[in-house]
This record gives sequence, C-alpha cells and structure tokens, in this order.
Amino acid sequence: MGVSRLPVREAVSRLQALGLVEVKTGAGGGVRVATGKPDYIAELLAIQLVLDRLDAEEVLVAQRIVEVAAVGMAARNATAEALALMRGALDEVERLVEQPELFTAASMAFHAAIGGASQNRFLSIMMQAIAITLEQVNAPDTTVEVARMVAGRHRKLLHAIEARDEAASVALIAHHLERVHRHVLARLGGNAASTHDPRRSDKAKTPVVVRRENGRMRRTDT
Repeated sequence: MGVSRLPVREAVSRLQALGLVEVKTGAGGGVRVATGKPDYIAELLAIQLVLDRLDAEEVLVAQRIVEVAAVGMAARNATAEALALMRGALDEVERLVEQPELFTAASMAFHAAIGGASQNRFLSIMMQAIAITLEQVNAPDTTVEVARMVAGRHRKLLHAIEARDEAASVALIAHHLERVHRHVLARLGGNAASTHDPRRSDKAKTPVVVRRENGRMRRTDT
C-alpha cells in the first residue's frame, strides 16, 4: 500500500493504547480487533470525567439518575448469578464496617454490582465509572457508625431486589442517595437542599481529581 513500517507501528500502538486492537507476538500472532472489556471502558470513562475536571456535584446528580434507573431494572431483571454477585459484594461491605478506610470502596463495588444486575450493559458501565469517580469523594464521610448504617440500607435494598419489589427498591436507593449526597454537599460547602442553587458555595464545585495508585484511581486535593 506504499506505507512504511514506522507509521503503521505508530498507528497500531495508538489503537492498542485505546484498547481497540490486541497485539500478539510469536507463532499465530498479529493484530486483531479487541474484544469488549466493560471494566476497561468504565475506567477510561472515569479518567475522562476527571480530565474534564467534572465537579463532584455533577457526578452526584448523574449517580442519582443512573442508579435509580438501574435499581428498578435490577428488581425486574436480576438473574440468579447477578443476585449471587450482589450478595458476595454485600458480604464484603458488612465485613469491613469496622474499617472505614476500606469500607467505601466495598460499598461502591456493591453499587456497581447493582448495575450488572440491571442486565443493561450501558447502565452497568456508567455505574462502574461513577463508582470509581466517587469512591474518594464519599470516603471522608465514612465512620464506623456511618458504615453500619450504610450496610444496613444496602441489606434492605438487596432484600427488595431479591423480592422483585421494584417500587420498594427504587424508594430505598433514592432515600439512601439523598442522605449520602446531603452529607457530601454539606461538607463541600454546597446547599444540601438544592443541587441546582446558583448561590451555593464554590466549594460545592470541587473538581473530582484522582491519581493512579496500585492500578486504582485515587482522589487528591487541589
């Protein structure tokens, strides 16, 4: 095709970095179109949200919209396998109630498991990205007492989803998120009563800033 090897290698490297192709060496190797990796997509999305300097309040609003929809779908669509994954995630949440520094990550993993139970892959990816982005935003409010209350709410939510009670499931997640967001916004200096109040403090616009650490995203202060 009249193209030298160097630009082809550069193009392949860029496609590989984007996760669009897989490169294998040796016998039977070559360049192949990559298979879908939802976890990878979710992390890339979370990174892009950070690079765009999205503020925490914007992510909280998105969480409320996405999770309420996902919980309703989970109550209708969750398979036995998805419910088992949720139970496992919740067991880990309850195991870590005495360790606030680890609890938040486990709690967000439970939220992400709800996304998988919705059986909607797009919602699942969105919830994973939101969980990654908000993990360290929520962490400062986590104490042993808070962890116990959150674990209890999660247990009630799981029971409602297992019972296929969509109305109860949606009401429980909406109530839970309202309480969590109120505390977060109060800490950031926002108006907890209204997420769209133009008079709120600029602290409520705190950008979600994270750094890479041991393969995970971690928030840093600016």
